[in-house]
Amino acid sequence: ALPEFLRSDPFGAIVAPDRGAANLSSSLYGTQHRIMLTGCRGGYVSFQLVVKLPSPSDYTVDVAIPDRTNKVQIDLFREWFHFTDSDRRYYPDALIPVHGTYSSHLPEPDNRIRQQTAQAIWDDG
Repeated sequence: ALPEFLRSDPFGAIVAPDRGAANLSSSLYGTQHRIMLTGCRGGYVSFQLVVKLPSPSDYTVDVAIPDRTNKVQIDLFREWFHFTDSDRRYYPDALIPVHGTYSSHLPEPDNRIRQQTAQAIWDDG
């Protein structure tokens, strides 16, 4: 998991312009591999889940927040990567809405990035 201010590329690395901030806490995991977030009432708390696979394979992301009051809304988006000619690198740009349980395959069939090994999922909650 990554905070909202660090972007990953389709290979699981932090994009070059963000690497200076990577010495900050770049993972949101606690010791039990659970994500702990806090926020203000009525506000958003955002983070990214990054799926990394060593070889082409199917994957499923399932995000659920235990909320007995049913007041927490989760919006998930798959990050679409764009190649820039100026520096010949990929950057996450567009956000494509997905459901709380999302299944796909790496490399992503529609984004068509050869040898893609990672996919970022943006979470607004």
